[in-house]
Amino acid sequence: MNGETFFVPKILLCGDEAEFISRVGDKRSFKIVGHVQFGGEKDGQKFNFTQDGKFLLDDRLCESSELLNMIRGGGINYIVFNDCHELSYLRASLDKLGCPPAQRITTLEFTSLPPDNFYDIRADVLLIRLLLKALSIKTLLDVDAHFVKGRLFTKDPNDLTEIDCIYDGDFFPMKENIFRHVYKNFSECYLKHYDAALLSEKTPADFDTAFYLLKDTTDLVITFARNGSALAKHLQNTKENFQKLDVRPVASGQWILCYRRTPPTDFAMYVVTHKALLPEHVRKFPANYKLIHAGRALGEDLGYLGDNLGDNISELNPYINEMTALYWMWKNTSHTAIGLSHYRRFFYKDNPENFLTEQEALQLLEDYDIIVSSLIVSISKSWHEQIVMAVSDEQLINFSEEVIRKNLMRKQPDYLNVFDYRMKMSNGYFKSMFVARRNVFEAYCEWLFSFMIDSTREVLRETQLAAIKGNPRRLMGFHCEGMLMVWLMKNRLRVKELNITTIPGI
Repeated sequence: MNGETFFVPKILLCGDEAEFISRVGDKRSFKIVGHVQFGGEKDGQKFNFTQDGKFLLDDRLCESSELLNMIRGGGINYIVFNDCHELSYLRASLDKLGCPPAQRITTLEFTSLPPDNFYDIRADVLLIRLLLKALSIKTLLDVDAHFVKGRLFTKDPNDLTEIDCIYDGDFFPMKENIFRHVYKNFSECYLKHYDAALLSEKTPADFDTAFYLLKDTTDLVITFARNGSALAKHLQNTKENFQKLDVRPVASGQWILCYRRTPPTDFAMYVVTHKALLPEHVRKFPANYKLIHAGRALGEDLGYLGDNLGDNISELNPYINEMTALYWMWKNTSHTAIGLSHYRRFFYKDNPENFLTEQEALQLLEDYDIIVSSLIVSISKSWHEQIVMAVSDEQLINFSEEVIRKNLMRKQPDYLNVFDYRMKMSNGYFKSMFVARRNVFEAYCEWLFSFMIDSTREVLRETQLAAIKGNPRRLMGFHCEGMLMVWLMKNRLRVKELNITTIPGI
């Protein structure tokens, strides 16, 4: 997600240029825009910055106000001193003028600055210890490894924001005090949701690209922009594209909080059924619960929404159960938050008499990426053995596992070892029940159906599964049920377990 390095520091140099270049070397890019002296004589007139506020810029005697305008307007980024003693002598006068400490530095300090961004440790302290706290930001994604490259090494106990970082290079282990997790690339955490994401200053085009790529990750992007920079101007000129721009000035620039325009949340909990329900049971459903008839292509019309409309695999329902409804939900809806429950099994948060409401689900999804059923542990039997117990045909089961492994190898090879491990596990999340934001839901469905549809059809072609009656016919459905655990084990998601209540007598 990082754009190419674009920031070339504009330097006002106090000291000999040849000495400066010899000390900096050729590892950094910079542009010397002028040479400055803070004391001396010009055309017989003596000047002393600390006494009369005058300084020499190249060959022109100037007032201190001109220096401040250059700093605030972005005409220069740093005043660099070869002589650290001269900077010490001038510090009080520069403070009085309003020149930010981060922008008056020694040659040695300049060589140690992050090479690809403008840096101010005071701005970082303000961000972590004041701004994030005031905004109640609980989770932050440091997209461009800003804090890896900076000068902070720890967080205070009162810094409550948990920071994840994307960085694939080496860094001092002490930096781990700042981060909760460090990911090598965005693909490792793109399904996670954060209260905010942090971007280093970019070109306008690179910022717009990054802002779009983070659309499912966060609704708030925080970026730093130097005074007078192209990014600062671009964001102000396009502020109508955002829900809100909140500009927080610091001495050397501004933190800009960019709030994304987002449509209202569209929540739906699909209740999968294959039989008609009593009206008194349906009346218990909270708002935005929707009945869906799984296997409608092969059954009578129950008067409910059918999974045989639009893009569908309804005919596979006898073999993969509620997965035909899940496929329909994936291909034919656009809800921003979506869940799956059963006609007799429902999530609840506090009271088993009250099914999980939209408000409760959305509140949980602010802190978690997916809601699943509570972990079930079978003390004595692995998942493979549980399927054997349900189907009673180990030869058929072994063949079906071989087919799934083959298609996993072809479509999702990174998951093969997790699948093998899952088959030996005794615990897991069952019933294929969940609630998630749209991007998490789509990622799971895209993964699952990339190999399970082909696997199911191959098993049907090569065996007598279609002729089997009763529970054993649902063999591939049992495999599908175990796949949620496989996918979750491989992905870095914050998982919330909820209990399930069952309507008696159904």
